[in-house]
Amino acid sequence: MMKEYIVSIKIGNYKTSAWVVGFDKRFAVCGDVLKLRMSNNMMFQQINTVVYDDGVGNISNDPIDGEPVFGFIRKIDKLRCDGKACKALTAFIKSLYVLMLKYNDILKVDGNGSTNFYLCVTYPSNWTKKEGQDYANFLNDALKPFGVEIMWAINESIAAYANYYLQDVSQKNVDKCVLLIDYGPTAINYTVMHYGIVVPELSWSDYSLGASNIEKIILADYSKQERFQEVYQKTMDKLRSDALESVNILLELLFEIRKAKENCVIEGYYPDFTFQLNVIQRHDILARYDPNWIRDKMTYLFDYECNMDEVLNDYKVELLQSFRNISKKMFQFGGLQADRVVLYGGGTLMPWVKSIVMDGFATKKVFMCDPMPEARGGAIYAREKLLNVVKY
Repeated sequence: MMKEYIVSIKIGNYKTSAWVVGFDKRFAVCGDVLKLRMSNNMMFQQINTVVYDDGVGNISNDPIDGEPVFGFIRKIDKLRCDGKACKALTAFIKSLYVLMLKYNDILKVDGNGSTNFYLCVTYPSNWTKKEGQDYANFLNDALKPFGVEIMWAINESIAAYANYYLQDVSQKNVDKCVLLIDYGPTAINYTVMHYGIVVPELSWSDYSLGASNIEKIILADYSKQERFQEVYQKTMDKLRSDALESVNILLELLFEIRKAKENCVIEGYYPDFTFQLNVIQRHDILARYDPNWIRDKMTYLFDYECNMDEVLNDYKVELLQSFRNISKKMFQFGGLQADRVVLYGGGTLMPWVKSIVMDGFATKKVFMCDPMPEARGGAIYAREKLLNVVKY
């Protein structure tokens, strides 16, 4: 089958997105998002990177089957030490491939593994090229039943730079020193590009300030409330009496807080944060048939709201210091200063991040990436590489 497209997948620890570029003019040069679920809003065409464990060894993408499993995007040598994480990533990539075909009619397969598209995947900025290839190989093993293969593994910092470069070069204004900040859930990754070349000595990751700390801070604030302790203990007792003591309440709370945090930003009502969760109602099917449930269910409700700016004040101070540290490190290395800071990763969607970046660096030129810059840039970079016209 003739190849018409390149599809790039970015599996993040929070969100997963996909992008497509074509070899002809049916798309703009930067391509278009691939839908992973039915929505006309680009931000909601992504999916959560999560599967569900039924407690007896079965992993699926159906929430009714068990508790959430997430945070399984790891270097493969570490992933293989965790059987549940291996199963989770395997199940996830399979379901992702099915969703790509389901919601995007332009993608064609002939039933024998032949497709009208090439496939590539991005990998975290702080991984080596070998670690990225190991990751692609793992995904290819999972995709064998479909007869497809990932052709390229692309570092997310390179993908994000490709996304930025395409837009900047169109204005005939390519900056000589660009600092890319990947503000992801597990770490903040810094990559310096000097005249389009990575400066490896300045590649650095701060694991203490990843965006997943935000939901942990919110949960810590909530857990101080007397009402939280009451609901938590009552929920524990109910789960135990219904032989559901394996349910991890705190894990589910973190997952729901994470989703509520994302909605708070995407829907535009930041900093007002609120979430509600009834763990019993989600897990115990018998509760739905209990005549007393309607009367009692509110007593099992985890219900919280806050002003995120106030709760995150100390965290923001630490984040600013991290930015100042990398700025100092750049200058000490060779007198380098960022002509532009390129921000990407889910954490950058929070409205206060840009202002802290501008406080932390001398430049006031901050490029806020469009949604899905890694998937988009990965597809663009793969196409340019295939056509042998990469200029960086």
